[in-house]
Amino acid sequence: MGSEVELDSNQNQTVWVSTSQENETTGLNAQLLELKTEVNSMKAEIKAEVSSLNQEIVQLRKEVREEYKKVSVLFDEILNKIEGVKLPTTTHGAFPIRPDLLKEYSFPLASLEEINNFETELKVNKNLKEEFFEFLKKIGGTTGEGDAAKVGYKIVDTLFSMEILTYYSWTGISKKKTNQEGKHSFSALKTLVQIIFEALLICDTRYNLQKHEKLFKEGVLKHAKKRFERKVKQQEAKNGHVTAENEGQQDKEKEKTTLEENKDCNSSDSEIEDIQ
Repeated sequence: MGSEVELDSNQNQTVWVSTSQENETTGLNAQLLELKTEVNSMKAEIKAEVSSLNQEIVQLRKEVREEYKKVSVLFDEILNKIEGVKLPTTTHGAFPIRPDLLKEYSFPLASLEEINNFETELKVNKNLKEEFFEFLKKIGGTTGEGDAAKVGYKIVDTLFSMEILTYYSWTGISKKKTNQEGKHSFSALKTLVQIIFEALLICDTRYNLQKHEKLFKEGVLKHAKKRFERKVKQQEAKNGHVTAENEGQQDKEKEKTTLEENKDCNSSDSEIEDIQ
């Protein structure tokens, strides 16, 4: 009997331990589920906040563009009142267009003298500076969502000949000198560089001064010689193709002339035979 009681006691103890472990596991699972629910809830809140912020950013961009347009129109009106003349405005509305100011400059500029003179004139002539800015904006656009790097090359190729760019580096220092005087400093053309920067910034709002320096220092000026040599080769190849075409055309004309001469000779022979 004593052993049976002892056995029952052990069984009860085992059942109690098992039940206790199950209760503890159930409690942990409940806590884990609660934590997962909280995490998912936090994720949803963060996602909603990010989405809301993105919408606010888009809306702010639209508002900034609208305000810019309003300010531009207001600025034009002020200019008109000051000058007492109704001036035509550009499609972008920033400054009045005066097309005659750029007529004396033939782009692309192809000499150091032309570039230096243009830089000097931009410093002292506000109207020329404004018109030049409008000119660049037409090339790059004003959406703020363009590609400043691509537009930058397009502007450079419009303003400067590829050959003249080989005489420049960003600082004017070069290990390989192209002439006895060495390289000229492109960054010294401060007004010109600044206006190009402002035009590219309107084209692409992600643009900044660091990218601007990199565009010229490590892109346009660093590879100016290669780009110029490539253009020369392309031109030579084109001229060679034209020459070959001309030679082929001349051969065809000679062959045609020979056939006509032979035909005339045959006709003459026939006429002589008829007479005889």
